[in-house]
Amino acid sequence: MNNKPLISVIICVYNADRYLLSAVESLIIQGFNSIEFVIINDGSTDSSENIIRDFISENKESFYIKYVRHENKGLTKSLNLAISMAEGKYIARMDADDISHPRRFLESIEFLEKNKLDLLSTKSTRFYENKEYSSIPKINANKIKINPELMKFGNPFVHGSFFGKKEVFINLKYDEEYRTAQDYDFLCRAFNAGYKIGYLNKELYKLRVDINSSGRNVNSKQSENAKFIVKKHFKTDRYLLINYKGIKRIILSLYKRFFYER
Repeated sequence: MNNKPLISVIICVYNADRYLLSAVESLIIQGFNSIEFVIINDGSTDSSENIIRDFISENKESFYIKYVRHENKGLTKSLNLAISMAEGKYIARMDADDISHPRRFLESIEFLEKNKLDLLSTKSTRFYENKEYSSIPKINANKIKINPELMKFGNPFVHGSFFGKKEVFINLKYDEEYRTAQDYDFLCRAFNAGYKIGYLNKELYKLRVDINSSGRNVNSKQSENAKFIVKKHFKTDRYLLINYKGIKRIILSLYKRFFYER
């Protein structure tokens, strides 16, 4: 394989041995031979290392694969390392415990290129074991142009479903000030930079809801970071949904949906 890959999938792994094989298998069946796997093992202490090594041994003749293991530095720093290593025309995010739909890459490329987008996210289905829950976000139509003001309510998009041109990720990187909510800040900065961001209303990504799985055991700084980010970009957190409960949250959600998601 002498040509550069079309798609670089960046996967950051931390103690994901229960689900990692299912995650990478969902990428193998995408129907693209020109896929580069950029895998960062962020100091896993379980058997993730062995699973990754076996995957590389079994697939190194079929796919481009780059692998780095380092001490635990957190998702944000691991993502930036993976981005710096990626050589594909496009970069796709993938969490090590989630599952991509078999047509995720095909549908994403077609939607991105047809609408001249720089970055997109898709609808995702939340699941645990064999049970599927509701889909997110609650936006029920394709969006060629998302209103940037939507982000002042919080980040409705699933990080693992991000798919876009490599230069977007290279130019922006993730802000290493945030160990969590880094995707929220990334999207706000992408809008501010003038990138064209779209939303594909197809369930092409499955988000695991197991709180104990890799990357889901969010520390208390998740909400704190979200509040800091929204204030940085919008000067106020009065619209941030996580600040509210009950009827106030329902009313704000309806306001958001009617004025900003249509």
